[in-house]
Amino acid sequence: MEPRLLEFEHDPPNWRELAPPEALSSLSKKETKRQEVINELFATEHAHVRMLSVLQMIFSKPLEREGLLASPELAAIFPNLDEIIEMHYNFYENLKKLRLDDNFIVKSISTTVLNRVSHHSLYIVQFLFSLSMCAASG
Repeated sequence: MEPRLLEFEHDPPNWRELAPPEALSSLSKKETKRQEVINELFATEHAHVRMLSVLQMIFSKPLEREGLLASPELAAIFPNLDEIIEMHYNFYENLKKLRLDDNFIVKSISTTVLNRVSHHSLYIVQFLFSLSMCAASG
């Protein structure tokens, strides 16, 4: 396993455990809910990177290493897996940086999310193409 992926072995701590108590007590109910949603996005992205990494380590890489599937077959089953892992890892790191920079009470998340969505459209097109190829061959 890549050293950078070792942190994905354990669930990340909840933002409430890390934010200063005085800052927590000053949050409105609406802002607390907003922070909960941001934390859920962070935790979900963490879990997603973990699952993609498992997919790569347990399935994709062994199939490639053992020569059980040809490159075109692997590319059809796991399209752009390395790039997708990298993209999600970078998004996770950006979310983590926001949390650290803002002392675990995120002030603004919009730029980070907008950057993420714009990068994701290419992979959606590739996924749809792969689905159509699988349907055509089946």
